[in-house]
Amino acid sequence: MSAALATYAYFVDGLVRQSEPKTILEIGLGEAATTADIILQSIPRWGGKYIAMDMAPTEYAIKLLNKYPTENWELRICDSQNEKNLIQFDCGTSIDLLLIDGAHNENNCYSDTTRGLIISNLNFQHGIVVWHDIFFNRVRYAINKVATEFNLDVFYFANMNLAVGKYKL
Repeated sequence: MSAALATYAYFVDGLVRQSEPKTILEIGLGEAATTADIILQSIPRWGGKYIAMDMAPTEYAIKLLNKYPTENWELRICDSQNEKNLIQFDCGTSIDLLLIDGAHNENNCYSDTTRGLIISNLNFQHGIVVWHDIFFNRVRYAINKVATEFNLDVFYFANMNLAVGKYKL
């Protein structure tokens, strides 16, 4: 595991254990599904649910998910850039934690985040957005644009490849 991925994984693990989110939506499962593995080890303790959205999950990621009880997770295979996929997407509840990973350029990050916020019904009071891989191809520009459009406060961690945001109250 790379140092950047390890930092992100440890951060998400701590955040999940502290906040005990009822519902987590991750856009971009990733090749090794590291975040999913960490989350699914914790959420059964408080009855949380993890929903992953990925347009082409790897065989390894699917095997990893299948190690855990299916009542704790759901995989939706779809592309966040395709409107038709999202019309039918309903999380059934508000999301407490929205993870944006794998959006390695400005357009994908913007699309994944805006559509993630819209479909997830992010909890206005305490919902959190976490972006990973923010050092890639103008991803910060996309985050700043989304922050303005959705009235989010965003914190960029110095020398780390991640940022955190939440609605301004």
